[in-house]
Amino acid sequence: MKSKVIFKGVLLSLLFSSVTAFAQDENITLLLHKDTTAAIRRVVQHPYKFRVQVVYTQVRRNSEGKLAFVGSDFRINDDEYFYPATLVKLPIAALALEKINSLHIGGLSKDSYLKVQAPYVSKKEKPVTIRENILRMLVLNDKNAFNRLYDFLGQEYINNRLEQLGYKKTRIIQRFYSGSADDNKITGPYIITDSLGKTLYKGVRITCRKIFYNPIKETKIGTGYMDGKKFVRVAKDFHSSNNFPLSEAHRMLISIIYPDETALENRFNISAEDFEFLKLALGSYPREAGIVEWLNDEKDL
Repeated sequence: MKSKVIFKGVLLSLLFSSVTAFAQDENITLLLHKDTTAAIRRVVQHPYKFRVQVVYTQVRRNSEGKLAFVGSDFRINDDEYFYPATLVKLPIAALALEKINSLHIGGLSKDSYLKVQAPYVSKKEKPVTIRENILRMLVLNDKNAFNRLYDFLGQEYINNRLEQLGYKKTRIIQRFYSGSADDNKITGPYIITDSLGKTLYKGVRITCRKIFYNPIKETKIGTGYMDGKKFVRVAKDFHSSNNFPLSEAHRMLISIIYPDETALENRFNISAEDFEFLKLALGSYPREAGIVEWLNDEKDL
């Protein structure tokens, strides 16, 4: 069975399909060079100019039902920086589910309501369940939902746990619409309640004690960038920005789609139900996510 498109609107594609999609003896480099689309040909002919990276995995199943993963890639380079943008929402979603389970608090679940009380958050903002924050992140690309879960987790927790799982070069060290590097080190406070408003857990304001930074040596990219409405004619420095190498992002995606094929030490510590929830969120259209307001406003999405 072919999988749905996993990420929508991602600049660098994670190609993840069944073996029926292409001939078994073809790899991604050959496929790209065979593509006659004008845009693809232009990028493939000037890969260093466009800094393109592609990773592709075929999932094969033998007659006994055992899976094998056959990968190929085009210009994968963990030391060539690209801004990961929305890709960082996947690990934050999985880590949020992990943290809920690790707290071992009766009544606390992904259906509990999270309210961040940090100074930059409007007091009028209504609490939203952790489930809905994850859906808003993965289905609608909601950056505020990401920011709430970033505060729930904390910078130190996020990066220590990702390193434990084997993601050595991944760093998630900034919110969207973020302030300074120092601002991003501070998370919380927040409160988690049940549907009746009863407090289940309070998270205090935390300042990350460790220094996390983008591990890529060359983080100055391009010839200019926009600062508000002003164009600044110097390379953009991503030293204090998120980093998520495509190879690690792809490995994480496989670990979520096929957790039983991933070693325990590299697998998120979440339930089978949570894995299914993540897969559903990754492959859903807004109308399929079960949120009433999205059904009512579907024509505007």
